[in-house]
Amino acid sequence: METPNLLAAGIQASLPGRYAAALFDLAREGKSIDAVETSLKTLESALDQSADLKRLVTSPLVGRDAAAAAIKAVGATLKLDTLTVNFLGVLAQNRRLRQAPAVIAAFRAMAGDAAFRRSLIDRLADQPDWRGLMFLDFRRSAPAELPGVIALVGELDHTSRPVSDLELFPLVERMLELGQV
Repeated sequence: METPNLLAAGIQASLPGRYAAALFDLAREGKSIDAVETSLKTLESALDQSADLKRLVTSPLVGRDAAAAAIKAVGATLKLDTLTVNFLGVLAQNRRLRQAPAVIAAFRAMAGDAAFRRSLIDRLADQPDWRGLMFLDFRRSAPAELPGVIALVGELDHTSRPVSDLELFPLVERMLELGQV
């Protein structure tokens, strides 16, 4: 029986969460999480410092094509990585550029401390006792922790021992409790 895709349900409860999850998956596949995170920090700083950029991102008067072209130029100026620039272009084409700050926050939550998460995944992949305790502990996860928890579980699901429905239950239970499913 295939495990239902409940892992992403919590983080994908919001539009920015769905976009961040997609960007995170692309960055993970391309082994560029750190580069994307750096680019997003640069973009976030630029948004804080530039009223013009903030207007570009939030104005409903800027058309899709104009926004996409402008964001591509901004990406080149800020020296953002290609994946981030392309992703921002998708946001612009979908008229979702105003969601960029929330997408950045959700991506950061998912990326967390990548080095720690990788070492934890290596240890947990073949440690059923630890895994069980960790999944039970998810019942106490704070809402702000859930995106990182879901990213961790998603990575565990791609190891030699994928996550089972029984292991997922405490996390799904917590997400339901918080209204995130």
